[in-house]
Amino acid sequence: MAELIYFAYGSNLHPLRLLKRVPSSRPLGCAVLPDHALHFDKKSVTDGSGKCRIGAEPDCRVHGVLFSLRADERPYLDRAESLGVGYFLEDVQVLNAAGEQVEAFTYVANPERLDPTVQPYCWYRDIVAAGARFHGFPADYVQSIARRPVWEDPDPARRARQHELVRDCLNWRPAEA
Repeated sequence: MAELIYFAYGSNLHPLRLLKRVPSSRPLGCAVLPDHALHFDKKSVTDGSGKCRIGAEPDCRVHGVLFSLRADERPYLDRAESLGVGYFLEDVQVLNAAGEQVEAFTYVANPERLDPTVQPYCWYRDIVAAGARFHGFPADYVQSIARRPVWEDPDPARRARQHELVRDCLNWRPAEA
């Protein structure tokens, strides 16, 4: 089966979150996207809150993780990312932990969905921060995520489900191979 290399930088950073969406996903290691910055101003197609996006910005870096996944499972991720409406696919050149260039696909925000007035729900921000902590991103980068202003999710059932996912992510450890 063909394998794809995916660069995750938002809520898919945490392996548990991505495994729930794409069962074949497995982390390959950390990477950075140079000359880009992380923003939370992509308006969600489903709930109207702020989601992560990458934007070109000189002298900045977006920390992320490279994941391998089966090509036949990418449609699961496409659905989760509202491909064609919320995000589009783009190939990017990232630097892996050894400083080598690696080509991967990622999701870039549809410019029509950008809204500087939106904020992420607290659970979304916390999932992104949990992934950044899990992978040992620099402390100042993790803190810049964790201090992001948030909205409280008005849907109590979704809020409870997502806070449970945050707790699961914080406690999750990969199975020994």
